[in-house]
Amino acid sequence: MAKKVYGVIPKKIYSATQSTVYGIDMADDGELVVDITSYYVSSWTQAIQDACAALKTIGGGTISFPAGDYLIKPLLITVSGSNITFKGVGTARLYTAETAVWNYCIMVTGDNVRFNNLTFDHRGDSALLPTTSPYKGAISIWFNGSDYSTVQSCTFYTYAIVCVLCDNYGGLAANQFDFYNNFQYFQRKVDSWYDVSNVNLQARTVHYYNNVSNSVQTAFTTWKARSGAELHFAKGYATNNTFDGSQVGILYEPWGSDYSGDYDPLFGADVLINLNTVTRAVIGLELWTGMGGADRTFRNVTIQDNTLGLYFENKAYSKPTGGILFYKGGTYDTEIQDVVIHDNAINFTYNTSDYANLAAVRGAYYKAVYGEDTGAFCLNIANTMRRISIYNNTVSQFPYSLLNLYRRSGSVSVVHEDISFYDNTVTNSCYAEPYTNITTSKACFTLGYSDTVSITGNAISNAGIALQAQKEELAYLTNLTYTGNTFT
Repeated sequence: MAKKVYGVIPKKIYSATQSTVYGIDMADDGELVVDITSYYVSSWTQAIQDACAALKTIGGGTISFPAGDYLIKPLLITVSGSNITFKGVGTARLYTAETAVWNYCIMVTGDNVRFNNLTFDHRGDSALLPTTSPYKGAISIWFNGSDYSTVQSCTFYTYAIVCVLCDNYGGLAANQFDFYNNFQYFQRKVDSWYDVSNVNLQARTVHYYNNVSNSVQTAFTTWKARSGAELHFAKGYATNNTFDGSQVGILYEPWGSDYSGDYDPLFGADVLINLNTVTRAVIGLELWTGMGGADRTFRNVTIQDNTLGLYFENKAYSKPTGGILFYKGGTYDTEIQDVVIHDNAINFTYNTSDYANLAAVRGAYYKAVYGEDTGAFCLNIANTMRRISIYNNTVSQFPYSLLNLYRRSGSVSVVHEDISFYDNTVTNSCYAEPYTNITTSKACFTLGYSDTVSITGNAISNAGIALQAQKEELAYLTNLTYTGNTFT
């Protein structure tokens, strides 16, 4: 069927559903396509509102944006209809000249709403920008209570804001969110360090793949985004993405962070994080639990074939705590179960104009954070961990502990169980801390609060600097198997 692009929806189908349109040519996929330029009267904001309202009456369709610039006013556009697609033809840019407190370009409350091949330029002209929270700042697209949403092949230019937020604020989590083939450019306009992620998606199932997230380096001390992507999902994957310059590449948590209404204990878990490339990060992958409520178990997660590039600068927030770090972000008791971490590459570099060698970096880091959360693989978390396998990974130039398996803030009632660490290769890494402090990792393996631990067949080299110790056995460590590990 030939595609016909309508400027204004014919009146005779206003009350008709898509399946009962009377002889009107539709797009090949059955959706009506309307041209946004024919809706323009006095503003593009009103044109988009009118097009959305018209498509809502017939159950959906596509709004086509020809190549060009579209100035829109924030806080006015809400997509309440379902089955609506925003599609750019050529280079179509939606932009705003305002950046105000609690400001969004487009809010979506309908289901199955898609954005395809559009550029969102939300940098604005105003000096009124957030200094404490991105969620009081600005969002390019806010999916609020939407289900089965998709953002694909879009480009986002943002000034220290969340380009896309999916969050139901206390209601049930979205069933699915797909985010792929997008480019995100994050840039701060003020030199203020506050928590902001480039994208924040919370849904039961998330498919996040083939995206590029870039923090634009400026002279600001705080130029990095908090994370390239903050993802909350129990099923799905984050695969083949590139993150450059964020403090954390991917911050992952299985369920929403603050709201009790989004948790379903009967919903299964199956998560894959693989083939991602992280550069100039402080932490490669940060895995959270303990938020939102008790018993939100973190389980069935596979982390494989990721390349994690860590970078240390002479800045207060630049603390290279770990390649893969588990973190208790709240006060709730949860468990972490059945996690497999294999065939990842972790590489550490540093600013040679600040530090001439790794020993200097090590000392500077000790002065900043005392080493408590160090570890290329850091399992220093006050939550029970069960059945964790870490194998066939490579680590290079990492000057702190290889494996940190001791919870300094833990209790005897919370003990890790069945931890295996084997066949990992580590080069020019795992230097001993030159200082004496109870919270400082003193060895390649820092062990405690664990039962049934196997550390076998690992090869570690740190030419030129001797280790203080190969392993440090601390409180509540039982059933340790430690064989076949070589140190050169």
